[in-house]
Amino acid sequence: MKKLILLVLISTSLLAKIRNQTELYKKVFKNFHDSKIFKAEDKISEAPVNTSILKAIDKDGKTLGFIREIATTTGCNSACLPILVTLFYDKDKNFLSLKSRPGLTKKNHVPFTESDYKELEFILVQDPVSFQSVVHPKMMVDAITSETLKVYKPFVVENAAYTSLRLNLYNRDTLAQLKNIK
Repeated sequence: MKKLILLVLISTSLLAKIRNQTELYKKVFKNFHDSKIFKAEDKISEAPVNTSILKAIDKDGKTLGFIREIATTTGCNSACLPILVTLFYDKDKNFLSLKSRPGLTKKNHVPFTESDYKELEFILVQDPVSFQSVVHPKMMVDAITSETLKVYKPFVVENAAYTSLRLNLYNRDTLAQLKNIK
């Protein structure tokens, strides 16, 4: 009996998660019906968990676009909250949008505003060249004050340099991997 109750609880939890994901996906792809999973390599996180890309399809089987769920850290190994986002790409494999159910945070765990999300999306579309020289996120900030260095300020969400960099890396990586998906 205990096993049956446990099975029901797990099943209910999984169904709720799937329903929540579907609702999120429909915010970007209104005709979302199902998805096909493609393997992806996670070259960014220390513990590679972001290992799939979804092809979003409508009820007729037509491709709407692509989705990549990201669960990662900022890469700074400090007290930053995790980054939990969903990246969306159109059927031509161009970045469209990002959504975060729990919400992203900035320095001192201040929540992102709508304006911050729009700025982050713009950063991802631009793919700043200055990010290519960053070996570690802490290179982007002053070691004493934790202020973003002037050279990076135009290319990051204010007080969210680590998150800006990390999501830009995942976006760049996803765009490269989408080239191999038919």
